[in-house]
Amino acid sequence: MNEKQNIKNSDIQLCKKYSDSPEKIESILSGKFHWWITRIESASNKWGSFYKYAIKIKYKGKSLSFEFSDSIQNRIDGKITPCLYDILCSIRSDYYLAQDYPCIDDFAKELCLSDTPISEIIKMHGQLLKFGKGIGRVFSEDELDCFPS
Repeated sequence: MNEKQNIKNSDIQLCKKYSDSPEKIESILSGKFHWWITRIESASNKWGSFYKYAIKIKYKGKSLSFEFSDSIQNRIDGKITPCLYDILCSIRSDYYLAQDYPCIDDFAKELCLSDTPISEIIKMHGQLLKFGKGIGRVFSEDELDCFPS
């Protein structure tokens, strides 16, 4: 399944419901915003099984590609793909995490378990900063601020 997703009115309404700027998110999603989704694998951890997806977003001539791990609950509920609301919440959250934790020490102290190996902390922090930079290349902070949270 590698298909361009049609943005339905119900997607826009859900995003507007949880946005601080409903008109602005509607304008973004009704304009030059396009997204694609491909399920790439099933995965699991100690809490349960979930699906992983490849996501591609194009907006105003710029693109962002990333992997998205859906929730365990969505798999339990039989939800086939994450919705646009899920994706936009994740993008907003990851962007601001990267902004809030540019220092690896603060990142480790606030977001990592005490037994997390330093090599894993370095890897996760680097990925977060890289993803945050990619998000910032495609969307302005003003645009991100209107994403649902």
